[in-house]
Parts: sequence; structure tokens; C-alpha cells
Amino acid sequence: MESTFKRQYEKETLPDGSIKLTYKGSRHGAHFKAAMLVFNTGIVLFGWLISFLVIGAIAKDFTVGMVAGILLMGGVVFLYRKLFSKTTSITVRPEGIIFNKRGKTVFGGGEGRLAFRDVSGFGIATETASRNAEYTESSYIYANAGGQQISVTCHITRALAEALLAEIHQVAA
Repeated sequence: MESTFKRQYEKETLPDGSIKLTYKGSRHGAHFKAAMLVFNTGIVLFGWLISFLVIGAIAKDFTVGMVAGILLMGGVVFLYRKLFSKTTSITVRPEGIIFNKRGKTVFGGGEGRLAFRDVSGFGIATETASRNAEYTESSYIYANAGGQQISVTCHITRALAEALLAEIHQVAA
């Protein structure tokens, strides 16, 4: 039987036998998301009110202001999704893993390479945050290597982290 559900990641086998896993994640973790929820709600409501009053007063028709407010909210949501989410990939080879380093900038931190012989183990770290009755959670895959914990993925859901980790273990074995 064929499954009707779609994976949250794409798996591509490259000519050299390595596997490329492409997935969509977030640039920031749970604490940032919880804080930004309150901040973005305030921006949207304030922006909608200002556009409703200012553009409505200029056009002498508050329906125009309401439409402008709705367009503003759509623009804020679009920018939020573009700035804070990203599509990235991991290439798993029999000898190691190639991944995007988690940088502190919007542009990321470049490419990271990690040989399996240097890795003592992989794991999943989960961050949780609760603010104003809103609970949010994000996870990422890390590798223990050289006495440090190296983040291999950006922030993703726990289920996606478990699926990607299973793919990594399958190639590494």
C-alpha cells in the first residue's frame, strides 16, 4: 500500500552514494518564538489601527483603511515567515556529515564538516518555552565531538529531528 502522507523532508541519493536530506526549519528556538509571538501581535494590532485611522482619514472612507490594515497584516506574516524560516540540507556520506552551521546572523554560519570517526554520538536537544499561556517547543540534532556539542540542524520539530537522526544512523552504521 502507498502512504497518503507526505514526509517533512526530502531524501535524495547522490551519485557517490551519499544521501542529501532537505528540510524546512527555523532560524530561532523556542524562547525567541515565544517572545516574538507577543511582539508580533502588538505590531500587527498597532499597525492595523494606524493604517485604519490614517489611510481611512486620508481617503475619507474607513473601508479603505480596513483593507490597508488587512494588507499590512498579510505583509507582516509574509516577512516573518521569510525571515525566520529556512530550507536547508544535510549531506550524509559514509565517512561523515556535511551541514550548514548555525550562525547568529540571518545568513547563517557557512558549511560544517564532521567525520564520523570524530563523533562519539548524536542526540536531540529540545527547547521549551511558555509565555502568556502560549507553549512552544523546538528541537535540533547535535553531535558530541571533540569535547563539545555541535549543532547539526537548525530548530525543527521533535518528530522531524527523530526522522533525520534515524537517516543519519542508517548511513553511519
